Amino acid sequence: MDELSIKIVMLLFPGIITTMFLDKFTEHKPWGNYVYSLFIIFYGILAYFNLQLIQFIYQFLHVGADNWKDYQVILLASWKFVYNVSQNNEIPYSEIMWAAVVALGNAMIFCRLEKTEVLSRFLQRCGITDKYGSYSTFVLMSKKYEGEYIDAIFYNQNLMYRGIIESINEKENEYELIFMDVTLYRIDDSGNPKPISEMDHVCLACSYKDLILQSPNKSYSNQMVGI
Repeated sequence: MDELSIKIVMLLFPGIITTMFLDKFTEHKPWGNYVYSLFIIFYGILAYFNLQLIQFIYQFLHVGADNWKDYQVILLASWKFVYNVSQNNEIPYSEIMWAAVVALGNAMIFCRLEKTEVLSRFLQRCGITDKYGSYSTFVLMSKKYEGEYIDAIFYNQNLMYRGIIESINEKENEYELIFMDVTLYRIDDSGNPKPISEMDHVCLACSYKDLILQSPNKSYSNQMVGI
């Protein structure tokens, strides 16, 4: 790796942190190399922009409103370094490290926004889109019943798991669930579930075509209370 490549990688380090964090801890379809690279660049620029904004606020508080008009603001050395990246300039290590800290904070905020689905809900309420993020309706159903009981039905095996979703993971053509406080039922020929086992936790991994997620059937629930 030549010197120019090392400089570019160092500059993109904050963007790499945010992108890897979101790739690891958010539900989304697999990113291709092109999209991954775009995210690294975008989140890297965002980290430096936020760091610059923090520095502006610090300078404003230090100088005061009265002297701000006559004050010559100090820009990040990283901007100049990017502009002259091919020249023999010293890498601004301290700014890169601070930008990495900001990038980690950005990643946590984005991850929280993804978990609470604030943006998706806002866009839906505004009538801009009906699409609910980049994940499947299986994940949407799981999120909707987070902390509540839900039924996972495998009709090809005549089995039904009822429990509380503790963790979910979505892969291509595969869905993974961890249930807690689980009751396993066998579905008889008349379509009624009969409890056969109870367990604290169970991990389910299956393809979408084999699984049906549904809210607990009230008639089933009433039958099971009387068992």
